[in-house]
Amino acid sequence: MILKKRLYFFVAAIILSATFLFLSFLVSKEVLVNLDFDTTVKLQDKIPRRWDYHLSFFSLIATFEMSLLYLLIIFAFIALKYKRLFVAIFSFFIILFIELMGKLFIFHPGPPYMFFRYAFGFSFPSSYIHTNYSYPSGHMSRTVFFIIIILFLVHKYVKNSTLRFLIAFIFLSLGISMFISRIYLGEHWFSDVSGGVLLGASIAIFSLAFW
Repeated sequence: MILKKRLYFFVAAIILSATFLFLSFLVSKEVLVNLDFDTTVKLQDKIPRRWDYHLSFFSLIATFEMSLLYLLIIFAFIALKYKRLFVAIFSFFIILFIELMGKLFIFHPGPPYMFFRYAFGFSFPSSYIHTNYSYPSGHMSRTVFFIIIILFLVHKYVKNSTLRFLIAFIFLSLGISMFISRIYLGEHWFSDVSGGVLLGASIAIFSLAFW
């Protein structure tokens, strides 16, 4: 049963990874330029400017620094409560490596400054590290990674179905809000954020195969 479940996770991770590679190819060939531009323009037209501050909050909660804090909390909890070392703690750094390689070598300039709507005067130090390009979104890949890991643990160990549904709703809403905020704030294109979803999901599901 365990081997069968692991096989499902491996297959899902392979499919997601292949989709990520295919999307990366399309991005490198500039196939999605019009879609990216149109999506940003439409989102910024539809969402009132008063949402700038609310959506800017998502730029802070998924930074590299905050992600390390979440990683420490989650896996300290797992180590103390279940007496096990979860491979996802290492997989998280695979995401960072792939993200860095994409932003260095896949030609895909980020949105121009005219789209930028981040409203806070504060930024974490990692925000000042600039790479050549913008694909994939690190905020989105880290967010999806943590959401999948957390929902897996909730499904496995939380017995109350109402509480499970509530937690799932909160975290899925967080994921959708993060997706929208990256584009609306002019931080990333639609393709960047989509790549982040696929990258984070593939690495998270691969990690779950070793639970």
